[in-house]
Amino acid sequence: MHEQRTLNEVLAHATTRAPAPALAQEPATKLPPKPVQGPDSEQSPSHTAQRPPERAVEGLRPFRLRWQPLKVTLNYGVGDIMVRSDDGRLNDRTGAMFARAMLDGGHGAGLHAEWWNSDANLFSGKFMSDGVAPNVTDAELGGVDLFPHARFEYQYGDWNVPVRIGLFADWQQLDHQQARVEREWLSFGPRILVEPTQMLLQSDTGSLHLFARIGVDIGAAWFSEEFRNGDDKDMTPRWAGEIGGGLRGTYGAWHAELSYRLHHTTYGETQGDLFGNPGRTELQRQQVFFGIGYTY
Repeated sequence: MHEQRTLNEVLAHATTRAPAPALAQEPATKLPPKPVQGPDSEQSPSHTAQRPPERAVEGLRPFRLRWQPLKVTLNYGVGDIMVRSDDGRLNDRTGAMFARAMLDGGHGAGLHAEWWNSDANLFSGKFMSDGVAPNVTDAELGGVDLFPHARFEYQYGDWNVPVRIGLFADWQQLDHQQARVEREWLSFGPRILVEPTQMLLQSDTGSLHLFARIGVDIGAAWFSEEFRNGDDKDMTPRWAGEIGGGLRGTYGAWHAELSYRLHHTTYGETQGDLFGNPGRTELQRQQVFFGIGYTY
């Protein structure tokens, strides 16, 4: 009995310590390693969405970029010039040549510069005092005008209306070469120039525009005259206006225009030793311009 119990305990103890039979299992599938998403990883959409914007390149930008698009136009014109004074001693008209350069920047700033010079036969066949004795009055008129300005764009229906506001400076000289008498006017003041423009035709490569120009200015003029035996100076008001219009065509970055312009300037009364008080003096320029330009 004792031996039987002992045998049963040995069997039971052996059974509890024996390992259980292994069950059949499917082979484990080996998964690829999970990619490491570092700070520069491009596989993390959340990280990409949260990536801060790249910093702008520091340093000064090229100077030209501040003006782009920069529109450059060169004009050449032919026409005539008129000079007239209230006392009637100076009243004539003659042919003249004109040139103009226009720079218009994309940020609204611009500069227009104009030059003109007439034939040398103004007042031909007349006589005047040169300060010593009578002499022929044949003369020529030349001048320069500068107009730095700011440009503002307005839209009224089909019309685009650039408005230019700035300060002008101009110089005009009436030169009686044979009599050796020179009369000059140097002027400064505000100017406004309006240019209503309407598009007539447009294609994929170019366009055709109709435009008008209307401008006014007012300022002060410093008058001086030199003659054989002396000189004199005075100051007088000055006012002027201009009208004109034309056609402008564009082709890619190129543009060309054909236009007419009439500019009339009036100077107030001046007092001088040579002519006394001739009253007001009027100078008029009218011309037909052909221009060509490029937009950078």
